Amino acid sequence: MTGIKDKGVRVEITRALFHFCKAFILIVLEKYETDHKHAIMAGGEVDDMDLQKNIAYNLKKIRQQQNISLDMLADQTGVSKSMLGQIERGEANPSIGVLGKITSGLHIELQELTKEPQNAFVLQRQQDLRPVKEGRSQYQIYNLFSPEEKKNFEIYQIEIMTGQNYTSGGHGQHTREYVLVSKGSLQLEVDNAVYTVEEKDSVRFDSDKAHMYRNVGEGMLVLHVVLTF
Repeated sequence: MTGIKDKGVRVEITRALFHFCKAFILIVLEKYETDHKHAIMAGGEVDDMDLQKNIAYNLKKIRQQQNISLDMLADQTGVSKSMLGQIERGEANPSIGVLGKITSGLHIELQELTKEPQNAFVLQRQQDLRPVKEGRSQYQIYNLFSPEEKKNFEIYQIEIMTGQNYTSGGHGQHTREYVLVSKGSLQLEVDNAVYTVEEKDSVRFDSDKAHMYRNVGEGMLVLHVVLTF
């Protein structure tokens, strides 16, 4: 009888441990999913509502770009048509498992669904710009447009006061600058050579080495620079 009782106790203990471990795993998975959704966006955290909107916009855009109907996408992913429709309308907050099925069916990376959509039209107003770099009473540099996905260039506006100059370090191998003199007269020093570039003229050069822009005209020198890398 004692052996039977001991066996029964062991079974109960095993069963209790099983239920405890199951509950613990579910808690860990739920916490992972919540944390992962907040960390999933490149460049920082994003709240659930913003993430849900990003997924809705990107899923519909990618599906239309691939010319896939909701029925076809449901077949490819194993996610129901009604659920896919709710996700596209921003009415459902999909789990990591559902997102995994969608990305697998569309053959895309998860970040393509969760990233913040890029606006097709962006208007930069001069009065809204703030310098990203400046030398007191010498120059101001504005970043007009930063790099976008698969577009390896930046656009800057450089303003240099009368008689002043701005020296830039090299930007690394395979970089190049395209410079338009929008206003004034530029003296450019690059690769141990000096060039004068007048208003409305343009110049292109490899920018892997240090170079200097000097204002040799009257009034402010305004340059618009495209940096490719």
